[in-house]
Amino acid sequence: MAPRRLGPHEVASALPRGGRTLVAGCSGESLLFAEAVMRAGHALGAMTFTGIFVPGLNTRTYLANPDCRVETFFLTPELKAAGDAVAFLPLGYGDILPLHPLARNIANLEAIIGQLYPATLLARLVSLEIVHRRQSGSD
Repeated sequence: MAPRRLGPHEVASALPRGGRTLVAGCSGESLLFAEAVMRAGHALGAMTFTGIFVPGLNTRTYLANPDCRVETFFLTPELKAAGDAVAFLPLGYGDILPLHPLARNIANLEAIIGQLYPATLLARLVSLEIVHRRQSGSD
């Protein structure tokens, strides 16, 4: 199916009523699309808009009616005013797990090294400082 050009008045009919739509946030936000969504109002139903909205850059809320929701990583001042209509997306990778035993072992080793390296480095720096103070005090 070839892409077709939509006018601002056709957005509500092209989006699935009550569905989920990915919005190009950051610097790729389409102001024409945002205006069309706001004009569509109740015709969108309980639509959920998901995007990366950056404070100071993205000022549209996409809350065309009281049933609309927004999912985002960051909270803009405009979305803060929306209250419960905004849900935050997780920033972590907690759902990604290594399946292969070798990959699991490498992940465990990386976790152990990730804990031991900073602790060892800090202990070494503290011991160097203690030795330096002892030498400076005995001169």
